[in-house]
Amino acid sequence: MKEKVLAVPRNLLFEIGSFQGFSKENPEQIFSIFENQSHFIPREKAEESPEFKQIIPYLLVKHQEKIFTVTRLSAQGESRLHEKVSIGLGGHINSKDLKPKEKPWESALKREIEEEVLIQGDWKAKWIGFLNDDETSVGKAHFGVVYEIESFTGTVEILETHKMKGCFLLSDEVERLYDRMESWSQYLFSALWQTSSTSMLQKS
Repeated sequence: MKEKVLAVPRNLLFEIGSFQGFSKENPEQIFSIFENQSHFIPREKAEESPEFKQIIPYLLVKHQEKIFTVTRLSAQGESRLHEKVSIGLGGHINSKDLKPKEKPWESALKREIEEEVLIQGDWKAKWIGFLNDDETSVGKAHFGVVYEIESFTGTVEILETHKMKGCFLLSDEVERLYDRMESWSQYLFSALWQTSSTSMLQKS
């Protein structure tokens, strides 16, 4: 059976105004569009059709002042992201993320954590914004729902070590990797850790 992913029509998503990069604007309207207008479509169609945006939970994992930073290896599925550095973990929303009394993007968030990383001890998650990039081939098909996850112990391990490697870094260490970052991570880093050399967006 072909994989299906949760997507929303682009024209409906951006009827309140489009944006490029990271945004905290209009969460009530956007989440309402998710709830009322999103549906599952074949992933192949979603990747190729400009009419849809796939909804992607994007997880920023932190411990105190450190940021969990990953490098995507060649075994990772999306070839366009090979060897790219990321400060976010994310994935598509599938039908298995439909759970009673849970939003599918929140269920997918929990699943992504369980599948990609092992966070020792307690953690908490909060929504912090959205990501959109219509200037790259990967970004055009996706729309990020960004959550910040605070790890209380600071012990986080990559589970799929053949696909990714990762560790906690301070923001100045992450900045040195800026040119190797995927676009979403560049936008997110620029918005949250604004410096003169990462000025893609103004600090919100």
